[in-house]
Amino acid sequence: MQSIEDFIKNYSPSDLEKISFAWNGKHAEELEDANYDFRNDVAKKLIDKEMLGSSELVRDILLAEAYLSKEIWGATGALTDLGTLLLSQSKAKYVDSFFEAKGQSFDTECGLTCYDVPVDIIREIIEELNLRLASESDKRNVEYYIGYFSEYLPRQLHETKEDQKPWWKFWQ
Repeated sequence: MQSIEDFIKNYSPSDLEKISFAWNGKHAEELEDANYDFRNDVAKKLIDKEMLGSSELVRDILLAEAYLSKEIWGATGALTDLGTLLLSQSKAKYVDSFFEAKGQSFDTECGLTCYDVPVDIIREIIEELNLRLASESDKRNVEYYIGYFSEYLPRQLHETKEDQKPWWKFWQ
């Protein structure tokens, strides 16, 4: 069997079957994902920054974890870290995949955030999306993405003095 290190170094689309969500169609204690252990070992090396994997590998693991999360009626602990890693490495290139993963379930929606993505990366993503907006025929998704990422910019960049009041003063 190929080592995890070799798999990460040489990952290509033909390797997807080794890390994809291989579900047996059952839930609860009977749920099995034949690729879970290997995928988890690969994800751990990437998240712990022991190795740098391609953006395609990170994307594919993120999507597999999101599909798993949907079927376990929860969210795996790796989702946020994988999302952060994907956006940090690829910027807006795989933003559609990020939102595909995010949209799998309520739990993936809540578990996949950008809190740990550096602000300069968020700004780059927004800039790339603004360029993409000019060439897209259906602008709704891109506009939504820009709005979503804008929420992660420092508050002082898009709030007024009124917005910066402590929360309890809004009811006074």
